[in-house]
Amino acid sequence: MISKKEASILLEVSEKTIERLTQANRISATRIKNKVFYDENEILEYKKQSQAPEIKPAVVREPEQQLFDLIQTQRDIKPVKQTTNKQTDILEVLETVSQSFNIQGLDRQLTLSTKQASVLSGLSESYLLKAIREKRLIAKRRGQGYNIKRKDLEEFITRD
Repeated sequence: MISKKEASILLEVSEKTIERLTQANRISATRIKNKVFYDENEILEYKKQSQAPEIKPAVVREPEQQLFDLIQTQRDIKPVKQTTNKQTDILEVLETVSQSFNIQGLDRQLTLSTKQASVLSGLSESYLLKAIREKRLIAKRRGQGYNIKRKDLEEFITRD
């Protein structure tokens, strides 16, 4: 049995960190007459586990980026029909995205974030933001972002 100070020296952390680890049940403590003691073997085992390398994915993507990647892949595999009706193209993309990700109601969503609008329209987010600032695309402020009505997005696409 070792004291809190000795445990902190073994783990190379502060005594407060030892207390936090105990409260989080990562290490156990034994109280004997108002003093707290720790099992040295358990402390050494925790140190060994905490020093093991943590495997993390190389790239973490946001769901919107995954949707965009899927749409790009779909376009590479199956060429988009060359039609003059852009609304039909948008609905085809929505259907593909909804089926691929099993998303219910995406095609019925009334308002979109700029990221969602970008993914669904194929236009860059910066282009949409520029159009909003120039008042060519109607959008409502939502915190630091914007909400774009689907109807307004479709009108913008057919107009531009």
